[in-house]
Amino acid sequence: MPFCPLLKQVTSYLNFLDADFQMLDEPRSIACDIVKADSDSVPWKAVCDLMNKYEIVIKDVTALQKQMYDRSGQLYYFKKEELERIEKGESKVYIHENVSDSFENKSKKIVIDFLDVLRAILRSIDLRCTPIETIEHLLDQYTSWFTVIHHRNSSGFRCLFSDYCASPSATKQNLARKAIDYLIDVFIIQIVDANYRETTCRFDAILYTLERESYLSVKERVLGIKEELEPSANLVEQDCITSVGKEVQVPLSVTPARPSKKRSL
Repeated sequence: MPFCPLLKQVTSYLNFLDADFQMLDEPRSIACDIVKADSDSVPWKAVCDLMNKYEIVIKDVTALQKQMYDRSGQLYYFKKEELERIEKGESKVYIHENVSDSFENKSKKIVIDFLDVLRAILRSIDLRCTPIETIEHLLDQYTSWFTVIHHRNSSGFRCLFSDYCASPSATKQNLARKAIDYLIDVFIIQIVDANYRETTCRFDAILYTLERESYLSVKERVLGIKEELEPSANLVEQDCITSVGKEVQVPLSVTPARPSKKRSL
């Protein structure tokens, strides 16, 4: 992803000079660190250094993926707790999930321009798209949408829509986030952004997998339903209250082939 626009956002937030170089406050020295944004590796390092030094939280693609893993793992944890209460003979307790965005609670936070990331992706893949359109439904209620068409399959296309948002800019950002998620999966792209660390991304996925594995273990013990950790090739709907017995077991599936290696952007 392009780091120069993000570096500009960070330096503007910190009230630093916005030019070919940025002044970084060094308490032990009267000298200034000079950062020349003449290549993408330099602004990337500058962004990371400023994030660490000034404890800035940046909401980017990797941060959203982390939220996805965290919430999915939390939901499996809730299901496991529900089964454990059944095992102990305790009465049902409704789960009140805290759906507030932890990012919003941070005092120093910056949200990237997801349209910049989307433009960078579109420059690197074989895809055509229509212009982004926006319509106002009611006061402070907007929707944006556009269509993407693959060059190799012009007869098939995907229409992508935003959620209802309070402003045209917000609805375009929402649409860009959805489009990025779609294109990452279709074209097997790995976004290298401010929060991206290969080991961290793998760790988040491992934590999610461990929560699901723990839930499946309790599910088999309490309900007598064995479900493989490997996702099934068949779609199975699990209700809130699961019946006990082999007839509702999730069908086992053959381990799918490994996906091709993601390209970095």
